[in-house]
Amino acid sequence: MKPSRDSALVDLLDRILVKGVVLHADIIITVAEIPLIGINLRAAIAGIKTMLDYGMMEAWDEKIRRIALEEGQEPSLNHGETVIYRTHVTFRTDGKVKTVWMHGHLYLTNLRLIIVRRNPWESLLEIEIDRMDEIKLVMSKYLTRDRVTLQISNRSYGGSELSVRIISSDVKTVFEELEQLAGIYKQRKLALNV
Repeated sequence: MKPSRDSALVDLLDRILVKGVVLHADIIITVAEIPLIGINLRAAIAGIKTMLDYGMMEAWDEKIRRIALEEGQEPSLNHGETVIYRTHVTFRTDGKVKTVWMHGHLYLTNLRLIIVRRNPWESLLEIEIDRMDEIKLVMSKYLTRDRVTLQISNRSYGGSELSVRIISSDVKTVFEELEQLAGIYKQRKLALNV
């Protein structure tokens, strides 16, 4: 006999987490045909990512991100390296092997872009700014909202091409800081080649 699993329950859970379910109920309690109590219930049940995509629980998400940035250890920095900007991000790397979206803490220094996971502590990505080939903002439509993604291309990452896509509430600020730093490095290279 082959093992089987109840696919209906799995499909229901998948539907609830990925797509979400919205419940609306109006209940009126009557005694002797006289309405005494009215209850209006509205509930949205979904995975946190889906809730955030639909614009729900944003205040909670910002609070959690702020708390996460305030606590925890910082990445180790090289001599002369200072942190310019830090934020919580969702990111994905595209290279030879496609990866999934992951959450991390982005540290932008004067030399590198670093993304770490704090619990357990792990460095997820490090790119030197002077090795970045292209930095751009990509606009896309996701469900009912516009999404702005920061895309960084680096053709000299370990001998292969690496593309990083970053989503954050303040992705435009990260882009502006990176663009400014990349401009400084380009000016230095031009000055050295003259």
